Amino acid sequence: MGKYDTKSQRTDASATRIFYHFTQNNTRLPTFQRDATIVLLKVDGDIANHFLETELVPDQRVLKQLEDGSLIVSSEISSFKQIIPAIKYWLPDVEVESPVELREQIRLALQLIVDGF
Repeated sequence: MGKYDTKSQRTDASATRIFYHFTQNNTRLPTFQRDATIVLLKVDGDIANHFLETELVPDQRVLKQLEDGSLIVSSEISSFKQIIPAIKYWLPDVEVESPVELREQIRLALQLIVDGF
């Protein structure tokens, strides 16, 4: 038999080498999401400092700071469930720019809450 008995062992060894490389170089591990969705958020200037100081949504990147102090932030997710709680927490100071389906899902969830009262 060769160095590895199964494909699984080869994959595990490869993943271990990748992990070791990134940890030794103090580099952030890459995400390997197959069906990733990029979410664009507009963050109000009143809370922008929180997003500048801390990663508050998955794989957060500040793309642009606008003249009024607000931010355009991206997040890479594999499921809307990863980001909806954070967006709800920061409402009304965070607005979903895209995808429209996420914005609509949040709007409908909030409408159900309002209709319940």
